[in-house]
Amino acid sequence: MPVDFGRVPPRVAVPPPPRLSVLVWALLLVVIMGVGAALTITLWPARVPLDALFWLCCVGYAPLLWGCLLFLRLGHGHLQCRQTIADNAASDRIEAGCHAEAGVPLAVLGHAWCFAGDEKENDVDGIVSGATLLDLRSSGTAPGTDVQARWLEIPGQRFPPGNARAEVVRQQVIGDWLLDQLIERIRPGLLALPADCDLHVHLSLQAMRKPEELRGRLEARIAAIAPALRITTMASASDVSLFEVDAWHDSMTPHEVHLLVAIQLRPAISKLLANGVAEAGTALLVARPGVASNMPASGAALHLHRPAKGSFDDASQAMILAARWGQIADTPVPTIWAYALTEDATRQIKAAPDVSPQAKWIDIDTVVGDCADAGAWLATALAIEQASRTGFPQAVLSQHGNDIVALVCRKQV
Repeated sequence: MPVDFGRVPPRVAVPPPPRLSVLVWALLLVVIMGVGAALTITLWPARVPLDALFWLCCVGYAPLLWGCLLFLRLGHGHLQCRQTIADNAASDRIEAGCHAEAGVPLAVLGHAWCFAGDEKENDVDGIVSGATLLDLRSSGTAPGTDVQARWLEIPGQRFPPGNARAEVVRQQVIGDWLLDQLIERIRPGLLALPADCDLHVHLSLQAMRKPEELRGRLEARIAAIAPALRITTMASASDVSLFEVDAWHDSMTPHEVHLLVAIQLRPAISKLLANGVAEAGTALLVARPGVASNMPASGAALHLHRPAKGSFDDASQAMILAARWGQIADTPVPTIWAYALTEDATRQIKAAPDVSPQAKWIDIDTVVGDCADAGAWLATALAIEQASRTGFPQAVLSQHGNDIVALVCRKQV
């Protein structure tokens, strides 16, 4: 069931304790006593002597009435304060319950990425250390012309410059090779899944090749590894936002597993690539923590927490919520993996109270390149790997239009 923060009653301002005006209440006492005395004198029967009852009615009941009004006024004011405090406390309890639900993580059963054919260049250590950068290289379509871009090359296999038809052939070969690389790296997670699991595969392919062509190969590769799984595949050329993880948190049952495969290919041998672009692929296999019981300790210990979405006007709010749901509100995040963030958004997030000034920022756009819609998933896979190696929580930030998406990945504690 989705976590619904809309059911949290809004907090209201607690009214101040009643403060009475001495002058007003003194005048009210005089008025009440005057009216009481006048009524008593006017209505008192002429033949009845002016005994103690007369004086009680004349000057005794008026202060009693005034005291009752004073008590009611003070009681009503204090009751409003206490009721508002109680309502706010109930609202806080409901909100805390919602945050507790939102803080339940998903288990990462497998993760993989590939943006270079060279394994050393593809390693996360080179990115963290700064050794891996988006450098100039000779263009694949115009030899002798340098471009600051990145495209995949299969070791030992070259593709000469060509037209669009040659590019389609290249992307078919690269796509098949890349898919094999990704699935092979998450093989342990697939093998550890129970036979009765439903595997929901999300394939996002942005290339000159149709997603349906790669869909069959993807299903065949998974079935060859884990033939007992019930596989459902959704393939498209559209973006799968990083915020899709939020839907997985809400809808995933204990017997379901989700696999995201995002691939971005470029016309590397048919067009002169623009500076800053890159090719990449990433895969992410997640499930409820209970499904990870058969996983090795190194795999089952990785958690992917619920993403938070904030507007561009308040970019830091997403990071604050992600830190709370990732249970690191009191723990500085040593590394923040950013993708497609504007300078204004970066400035706001760095000013957030949950972001340490000493945090290391890694900009995937600068290090790897613009991987389009696969970039945010690439940042997530790299952050998960870094969390696995170091044991420290990692934060991922990406921008989709005017929305800022933030999430935390970490080792189980």
